[in-house]
This record gives sequence, structure tokens and C-alpha cells, in this order.
Amino acid sequence: MSLNWLAAQIPTSVLHRRLALFGWVLYAVSWVTPSLHGGGIGAQAFVAAVRYGVTFSLHPDSLSGFVLGLCLLCGWLANFSILIPLPVWARLLSSAAAGLPFAAVLLLLHAPLSVRDRAVSLLYFYPWALGIALIHIAHIAATRSGRAARLV
Repeated sequence: MSLNWLAAQIPTSVLHRRLALFGWVLYAVSWVTPSLHGGGIGAQAFVAAVRYGVTFSLHPDSLSGFVLGLCLLCGWLANFSILIPLPVWARLLSSAAAGLPFAAVLLLLHAPLSVRDRAVSLLYFYPWALGIALIHIAHIAATRSGRAARLV
């Protein structure tokens, strides 16, 4: 990975840079954050999301299973959205996509835990989704302020 690529991922203004850096820190922390019930860490959820997403999407046992699979895959793809330059609309879509697996697991997955217990147990989700959103917000704000500066 070259330094030029890394530099392109961090906005230039101090405020936007700090916001993006905080997002990257939260994103990195999510990879090692454990679930509340000891079911694994965020890195394991990354692998499980694509595995279950493909399984539920290609071999659904119901419509809700199919939707769950698509939501897991959308969330998994959101991981890669922070690595590439995107237009504003795609950054907004990617930020929303990060919330899809969480909503799907809460609403569509039939599990022995209650919805409340599932929401509490997925500790790694919160820094992950917030990190992705902050990285995209920083880039959107930097793009907007850069565009405004060019107009003046």
C-alpha cells in the first residue's frame, strides 16, 4: 500500500482529517471488539457476514432469509466503500448500508435471544458502523468545502 493511496483517503482540512481519523480508529477497534456473550470478535463477524450472506441469498428458506442474506452482503460490501473514492451519493448509500445487517439480524433472524439481547450483544457493530459513517461524512464535508472554496 503506497503512501499516496493512504493520503488520498484522509481529507485535507484539519477538522475533516480529525473526523476521518476518528472514524478509522473506531473502524479498527471494531475488528477486535468482542461480542457481549463471547460469540466472537468483529473480524469473525466480517467473515461470517459474507458466508451467511451468500448462503441465505443463494439458498433461502424464506423471503426473510433472502432479505437477511442481501442485507448481510450489503453491510459486508460497506467495508470496502471506505477504501475507494466515491461520489457523494455512493458515500451516503454506503453509510446506510452499514446499518442493514444490524437491522436484519434484529428483525429477521430467528434466534434464542430476544431482540434487546441481540442488540446489546453485538458490541462490535457500533464502532464499525459509526466508523464507516464518520469516514464518509468527513469525505463528503471535505468535498463540499472544496467545491465551495473553488466557487469563491
